[in-house]
Amino acid sequence: MKRFYSRSLVFVSLIALIVLCFNNCNRQNARNGDKQSVKKSRILYPVSDNKKWGYIDKSGKVIVNLQFDYAWPYFEGLGSVKIGESWGYVDSTGKVVIQPQFEDARDFHEGIAAVKLNNKWGYIDKSGKITIQPKYDLSRDFSEGLALQLVDKTASFININGDVAFYLPDSCSMAGPFSEGLAVVRFKNSAGYVDKTGKITINNSEFDWAEDFSEGMAAITMDVKRCFIDKTGKIVIPPNFDRSSSFSEGLALVAIGKKSGFIDKTGKIVIDPKFDWGKDFSEGLAAVKIGEKWGYIDKTGNIVNSPQFTEAGSFYEELSMVKDSINLYYINKEGNRVWGSKTY
Repeated sequence: MKRFYSRSLVFVSLIALIVLCFNNCNRQNARNGDKQSVKKSRILYPVSDNKKWGYIDKSGKVIVNLQFDYAWPYFEGLGSVKIGESWGYVDSTGKVVIQPQFEDARDFHEGIAAVKLNNKWGYIDKSGKITIQPKYDLSRDFSEGLALQLVDKTASFININGDVAFYLPDSCSMAGPFSEGLAVVRFKNSAGYVDKTGKITINNSEFDWAEDFSEGMAAITMDVKRCFIDKTGKIVIPPNFDRSSSFSEGLALVAIGKKSGFIDKTGKIVIDPKFDWGKDFSEGLAAVKIGEKWGYIDKTGNIVNSPQFTEAGSFYEELSMVKDSINLYYINKEGNRVWGSKTY
């Protein structure tokens, strides 16, 4: 039986929202083409006063008044918002351009967005027109021209026209989005990759877990250790690490024992393992944890914002969401508070 793999969107806190959506500009929710289209439009950030949601710009100025029951970050010029029990979309002025009518609504990717109607998923374009009829039990965002769907426990990838590109091979129990031409798949006791024709291109019984390809490499778990492979499946950085992230801006977070640092694409440690954990580099900075607090470092390993936060996200278009013991707020790269609210 083919099963559909999907990460649930859990509304646990504002910082989880920001980390989930904005950090996904690195991973599956926004590929390079999406980031380019996002940068052509006005960048706004969702904020809340614990009652209603709106949007600010990078200076902290409220651009869209706090009026929605929930709001997600903008992608491709539109933000999904909840009014009452229904979801719709607003443009960068706050004008509702697609009326709230959906049971759920996802971000726009590659010009279309997944929406839920009558408990089924389909897709709309930026005018609100349904381009792929709601008929799926579960749907994923489009990535590199394909999106994973589930109908009656059968999983397939469809193209932008709604045509089935291929069905998930019988040997696979789950799949991720396409990244750099390949998608992670899960076999019974191992992990591998398929290409856009559905052909299994990497299948190594020693790969216990696999991550999306990023910058030409993918992080792999082998017998509880982490290594990195290239697109042929060849191990290019040996399994010397206890944990790792994927490569971002040329560096990858790795853990050796209880401490974490960063390696380059040769596997050389370029920032010594001295942190208790960290996050990917984004716009030249990475969040790192020292003790129970988070701060930020640059690519030389120098601390640019001292550890003072109980949680910290990644920078996106010059802002990041952080949390202290009381408040959630945005900061800029200088560490200055831009906008904040009481915690949830």
